[in-house]
Amino acid sequence: MQAVREIINSNVLKNVFNLPPELQNRTVEVLILPSDEPFLVKTVFKPEEYSGVLKLDDPAAAASSIRAEWERC
Repeated sequence: MQAVREIINSNVLKNVFNLPPELQNRTVEVLILPSDEPFLVKTVFKPEEYSGVLKLDDPAAAASSIRAEWERC
């Protein structure tokens, strides 16, 4: 397994990682190791894709029903 080890000033990393205050403006050691986990791509939330998912014929009746559920507890 190949690894990379560098000792650098943490200011170089401020645009890459969120560093805690105690590591800012200091010399730090960075280790890079391969990961066996698949890379997950974050998707952008698009509200329009969920439009109409919750279809309420009578919103007032639905709200009343929810309140009744809470009153039973």
